[in-house]
Amino acid sequence: MLEQVQVSPELIQNLKGKIFMAKILQVEPTPNPMSYKATVDQTLATGNGRHYAKKEDAWDNPVATKIFDIHGVQSVFFMENFVTVTKTPAGIRDFIFFRLQEILMEARDIVPVKGDGDESKPLAEIKPSDYQQMSHEEKLKTINQVIDATIRPGLARDGGGLEIIELVENVLRVKYQGACGSCPSSTSATLHYISSMLQNRVSPDLMVQIG
Repeated sequence: MLEQVQVSPELIQNLKGKIFMAKILQVEPTPNPMSYKATVDQTLATGNGRHYAKKEDAWDNPVATKIFDIHGVQSVFFMENFVTVTKTPAGIRDFIFFRLQEILMEARDIVPVKGDGDESKPLAEIKPSDYQQMSHEEKLKTINQVIDATIRPGLARDGGGLEIIELVENVLRVKYQGACGSCPSSTSATLHYISSMLQNRVSPDLMVQIG
């Protein structure tokens, strides 16, 4: 007969923490020389992610709040299974990501932050005449779905994202997130690509501006 072994609740809690401890899998440079993308082994955000320009914005995200305490961190962007950290000119990359790993390990069970956007709806073909008949809310939803399917995946690969600020008549105002926020190409080639994609897939009258 096997002897029964009793395990203390403290040990179980300890083991649980070790099993679910988050880990950085890879740190990559981005097109923005001041931003780096760290892929981790856990989900950090849902939807279109969450961008934090300053520590006060991260009041509901304990991990992001601690990242801002690292010397040299300017902004933080959470999306799916990665975090993009944009550093100041004085920030030291290796030190920032050494501290980031410590913060992730201390956090243990990370609750993903909820981003905006619809993650999994299929993209239907849109006719310009149909778009003009839509309500303002339907137009925004349609534009967001097209951006989800065609724009955001590419930006995410470079550690960035895109947030819709507002739609006023045919002018869409957007804000770049993560590595895209201060990247020189964001205001030229990328913006032109976004405009062309929305004009082809949604309405030829749409114009995109940085908000």
